[in-house]
Amino acid sequence: MRGEKIVSLDAISGNYDSIKKAVGAAEVIGVIKADAYGHGGAEVAKRLGLKRYAVATVSEALEIREVMPSSEILVLGKTFSDEYEACVKNRISLTVDSESEVLKLCKAAKDMHGSAYVHLAINTGMNRIGAKYDKPLNKFVNAINESKNVVLSGAFTHFYRAEEDACLMQSNRFLSALTEAKITGVIKHAAATSAIKYERLHMDAVRPGIGLYGYGLNGLTPAMTVKCKVVAINRVAAGETVGYDGKFKAKRNEYVATLSLGYADGIKRRCGGVVLIGGKKRNMVGNVCMDTSFALADEKVKIGDEVVFIGRQKNAEITAEELAKRYGTIAYDVLTGFKRIKTVYL
Repeated sequence: MRGEKIVSLDAISGNYDSIKKAVGAAEVIGVIKADAYGHGGAEVAKRLGLKRYAVATVSEALEIREVMPSSEILVLGKTFSDEYEACVKNRISLTVDSESEVLKLCKAAKDMHGSAYVHLAINTGMNRIGAKYDKPLNKFVNAINESKNVVLSGAFTHFYRAEEDACLMQSNRFLSALTEAKITGVIKHAAATSAIKYERLHMDAVRPGIGLYGYGLNGLTPAMTVKCKVVAINRVAAGETVGYDGKFKAKRNEYVATLSLGYADGIKRRCGGVVLIGGKKRNMVGNVCMDTSFALADEKVKIGDEVVFIGRQKNAEITAEELAKRYGTIAYDVLTGFKRIKTVYL
């Protein structure tokens, strides 16, 4: 096998338990968008068995509906009119933020003799989507109240910075907007994972994303391991180069291992990565190829040896956060990037 992505469902369950303990009575809405941040949306949903999940797209929601027939599934992103029918038929909850959107959805649901369930998104500073917190919501509320086919079941905002004061400012804006609009009796929720540690930010529910997978809070367990094999060993003399464009030039005689995963598998092409071979951290060198990559080795490394991109090997560990720092990105980017390799669930 060229490589494999190993996902510990026990670790994800343990992370959920830790988060639930931290938020007390607040409900935990499992964010499983982007295939559960690369961990497998359907498998994670089945393992956790939660009352509510959040995804980014209708296609993701329909995938989860197949394995979770009773859970509420909320699409956090924008939904388009040609997707309304699938949502009504499959009881997928939608995010809305305007009167015009509600009216379109109402007509679609009425034509289908069905009901559409929605959560109101309020923009408290992220400036991505949502009704602006300081603008009147009367028209929106009236459109909902006058509709027999659209049901308001929730309202949410998204924290753009995980510092307590910034989150509290957004939380106050959010709650004030709901009070001003006289919106009551719906589930109120907010995110991000790293804000969960602030008790006064817990509403009716929290939406942990990357926290379920082991990052963003202390005490969590990374759930993903990515492995491959050494497929060749080259003795490179001082002055010789490795890979396309001769990106790496040996300053002394070196052993260089060829690894069985490349950028088409999610290994970042730019230099700066590190792997574990034989329980030691080894610097990656040269330009990553589409199907292979390179790392410095020694005379003890053999063809067929295990290579770990993320995970533990003996007493050493590489996390998605460490790789992200080396690549100048974030752990989310690393975790969601792996593809074309088999996923094994523990």
